[in-house]
Amino acid sequence: MRRGVCALAAAVVLVPGAARAQDAECAVVECARAAPADAAPAARKLWELASAAHAIKIEFADDPTHPLHATYHLDAPRYAQVTGKRLLFQTSPFHRSIASPFSSSERRAAVEFPYAWKESDQVIFKLPAHWALDNSDSPGRLELGQPGYYEGALSITKNNELISKRELVFGREGNLYYQPNVYPQIKKVFDQIQLRDQHSIALKEAN
Repeated sequence: MRRGVCALAAAVVLVPGAARAQDAECAVVECARAAPADAAPAARKLWELASAAHAIKIEFADDPTHPLHATYHLDAPRYAQVTGKRLLFQTSPFHRSIASPFSSSERRAAVEFPYAWKESDQVIFKLPAHWALDNSDSPGRLELGQPGYYEGALSITKNNELISKRELVFGREGNLYYQPNVYPQIKKVFDQIQLRDQHSIALKEAN
């Protein structure tokens, strides 16, 4: 489970307040400027911004019975883009700019996933005062058949906070091995997931 609390300023600076992320802890522990060659894509992306991390707190690092819990503040300039009188930003910061794992148009060998998994993210964006959503929609639900599903949902609170929830389940009931003739379908599924993970919404100044 990954959670983030973000403040989106009109000056276009996103500040995640607290996050629990399996792929992110290593990015904030050392605050290194260069990621290791074998770093996961999500960790590599945060590593690029790690020099801006501060107020770092690591919990349960020596306790194998609990998940590693990293709390930190991270300034992310240019996370949002200015287009005229609007701000555009992606609602899934943990997956921003991560490409689909399947880039080839065809495959001769079978695809085998090592294990089934579930990803659950929740990010709360504290929107700037006097700004409101501009005809924004949600990424929606994508049924993957027996292996699982993808769902991205957005909601707004009375306090002008945008709640972004994302859930991905894959590999249910042992559906982890796929012959080459099924590869186009697998690629299409993960291309759709990648497309929905890059979902952007717009803010405009409220009247």
